[in-house]
Amino acid sequence: MSRTRAPKLSESRIDYLTHVCNFMPGCERHCTVETEGHDCWADALVKRRPPKCELCRERMPHVHGDRLGAITAHKTPARIGMAFTGDLFADFDSLPLVGRHTTGATSRATLFECVLRTVQTAPWHRFVFLTRNPAGIPDLPWPDNCWFGTSVSFLSRQVAFRNYSEECRRLAQLQEHVRADRTWWSIEPCKGDWRIDTQIRPPACIVLGGQSGRGACGVDPDIVEGWQEFCRPERLGGFGIPLFVKRNARIPDAPQHLPFALMLPDELATEQE
Repeated sequence: MSRTRAPKLSESRIDYLTHVCNFMPGCERHCTVETEGHDCWADALVKRRPPKCELCRERMPHVHGDRLGAITAHKTPARIGMAFTGDLFADFDSLPLVGRHTTGATSRATLFECVLRTVQTAPWHRFVFLTRNPAGIPDLPWPDNCWFGTSVSFLSRQVAFRNYSEECRRLAQLQEHVRADRTWWSIEPCKGDWRIDTQIRPPACIVLGGQSGRGACGVDPDIVEGWQEFCRPERLGGFGIPLFVKRNARIPDAPQHLPFALMLPDELATEQE
């Protein structure tokens, strides 16, 4: 009699993560990358490795109720991207629930309760959340090992101008819903203007990346230099911002810094040598 294998965390190819837990795949396809006709990396992942789940293949938002268990079963400290192929904090009332022993639907409150309980019982991990709806982050007692970010995309000067107010609104919502020392910005694909409203509080970490998929390209070195200037301690009253430039930016020897609180024990040991 064969046994069904318990879910395991997947190792991540995203530079700043070690693993991912995609317990809530699928999205509403409202991001700038798709509306501007660029490839979605999550779609490309599904095409490259078609999953057995029909909802996963269709990229419809739903929850795999058994996948969160892989987090507590993984005892080696990891930096885990949470639901990176979906948006945990998107607007929804309930979602289809699938899994080995579960079917039906789950409410927003129940899902958040399960996620909170999971991260609270795994203090040896670092949990990284990314959303395009920071206003949807619930006011819960999130532990210190949780980091919350939002994504913005400056594709060109024309697109940046059109989306500037919307993206600044999203950054402002993040600072309203999350304590400053646990926020981060994901700016990719970063292809143009890097202006940021000076009234928006800087995050604790910034990640820059290039365009992947069709029409893949890196980031202009001048833009990276601009962000390095933005993150300098002298500009921010003595407190610099760690800047992590992904490999797909195609910038040799670009900085890849993370906050100490987001580092894993082995990384901290190396940093202190």
